[in-house]
Amino acid sequence: MFDVKLEYCFNSKHTQQIFTGFTILRKQGLIKYSEKHIKCSENIQTSMPRHVRVFNAHPLTVTLNKRYRLCYDTHDSWEIERKTLDDCDFYFKRSCSLDMYKSLGLDCSKIYPLGLNYRVLPNDIDLSHILRQVDIKDAIEIYSETIYTALAKWTGDSYKYFVPTEMNMSQEPVVNGEPKVLFMARTWDPYDDVKRSKEKIEMRCAVNESRAVCIKSLRKEFGSLFYGGFSHTAYAKAMYPNLLLPNENTSIKRSYIGMLREFPICISTTGLHGSIGWKMGEYVAFSKAIVSERLQYDVPGNFEAGKNYLEFTHPDQCVESVASLIDNTNLRILMMNKNREYYLNYLRPDRIILNTLHLAITSTN
Repeated sequence: MFDVKLEYCFNSKHTQQIFTGFTILRKQGLIKYSEKHIKCSENIQTSMPRHVRVFNAHPLTVTLNKRYRLCYDTHDSWEIERKTLDDCDFYFKRSCSLDMYKSLGLDCSKIYPLGLNYRVLPNDIDLSHILRQVDIKDAIEIYSETIYTALAKWTGDSYKYFVPTEMNMSQEPVVNGEPKVLFMARTWDPYDDVKRSKEKIEMRCAVNESRAVCIKSLRKEFGSLFYGGFSHTAYAKAMYPNLLLPNENTSIKRSYIGMLREFPICISTTGLHGSIGWKMGEYVAFSKAIVSERLQYDVPGNFEAGKNYLEFTHPDQCVESVASLIDNTNLRILMMNKNREYYLNYLRPDRIILNTLHLAITSTN
């Protein structure tokens, strides 16, 4: 059994996967677990870039077996605070770029890719999950989710009372049916923060344009086999009125997950700061055949282009890769099975955490 003492200063949707993993391991009896909320003022690293600080990205820290200090960093960007790195024994980074860290002279012997990220909650109502909400807005949301979880268990209707629990956020491969293609995306308003740098404005514009061209190309090429578009935000309505989702309600999480179950082929594009978007994690969890922009960050395990996903760098390549998955049933099924295997070994919430604990122990023996 592992002895785990977790300290956190922020709790966000980015960190839910980590908390859920520890919660499951605790319920399985695999760890002795405690957690503590630390005042944010004690932990904020002022040398971090603004786009990291503003999104409350301080890593979760774990003391393992009263000896080793582990950090879990789920932020979208690649930056690592040097002091935080110096103070820990193992640093697990979501948007991990080992080549970048080597070029900066960081101690890469401590840094490991954490893996794909998406929001997932425990299957059962968990008191720690409720008490962890230090922001009133999040607290209201989590109390609602707690009620929905209870209603879903009581009525047996997990879709009507949808909560992104582990059970609701995964699926075995579904190999029958039409090879339909799904790409639901969002736009990022480049100008919604007056303090945003020119570089970050340009980055948001580039992400929006890349997604827009893909939506337009996929609609033109695959017609009724394709469903996708931008969610109906004010910015998307103003800038991309012809590329909106046919029905704005399908972007609601419950509706989106319901549709995701029915589409075997899914498209993933690069997120903010070059991150691997949450949709990639969701696609893997739902055992999909995936077409993705080239990944800019490292991922643990045997997650490979050509096996777990087909890679593209241009919208024309995206269309070609989708066509190959539509035409080649064996390739599509093989990829779906590969992603199910990867989910069970590297992405399931308890597995992603257990892998880090095992790595820490075995690396020091």
